[in-house]
Amino acid sequence: MSFSPELVNGLFAVGGAVVGAVIAGLFAIYIARSTKEKKEIVVSTSYASRLLVVHDQIASDVEILVSGNKVENVILSEIFLSNTGNMAVENLSFPISCQPSVQIISIDALDQATDAPRSGSGITKTSSQEFDVTIDYINPGEEIALRCMVSGEEPEWNVALRQPELSVVRRDQPVASYSDVVAEVVFESFANIPILRSYLRITSPVFKKFLENRSQH
Repeated sequence: MSFSPELVNGLFAVGGAVVGAVIAGLFAIYIARSTKEKKEIVVSTSYASRLLVVHDQIASDVEILVSGNKVENVILSEIFLSNTGNMAVENLSFPISCQPSVQIISIDALDQATDAPRSGSGITKTSSQEFDVTIDYINPGEEIALRCMVSGEEPEWNVALRQPELSVVRRDQPVASYSDVVAEVVFESFANIPILRSYLRITSPVFKKFLENRSQH
């Protein structure tokens, strides 16, 4: 039995329209769910960057002094606080600490969008491995970067952020930027919708890679 090209093309067109309608419907469900009141902060960290290192060959000739104390290296590490909900999160106050093999040199709170100092925030260093953070508010879609300069080993941060009715999501894998955080949140939502998950797994190499990384953790 043979079919005319017009009929075959028509069937494909209808099939594509059905798939498109299904996906559009699923996106509508996702958007509807996202309009429910939700207070959520995603906590993630950057890849550590070694800014200065004194190698053994030149250790006798070169010194790095921080507040009069000699250190062997300087490492940059950032902690990102991303508001991925749809409500402002206010009056945050919490400690952040790292392992004893790390010495905290300095911490700055920055607006991730402008890289400028974040007004309404405060940093108090309480020891060589711990500091307290206060933030007046973070609006939906905003992110604050805590830029930390440390010495010693690459830091493993413990962010003790807790607040009633606030969902705190901690990402184990380092991220390169805020866009990585947003992409992961969106992909996580899509992965929980079976039809959309199956469709994107076939059509999106990036989403497929996300699922592979997700299954390994």
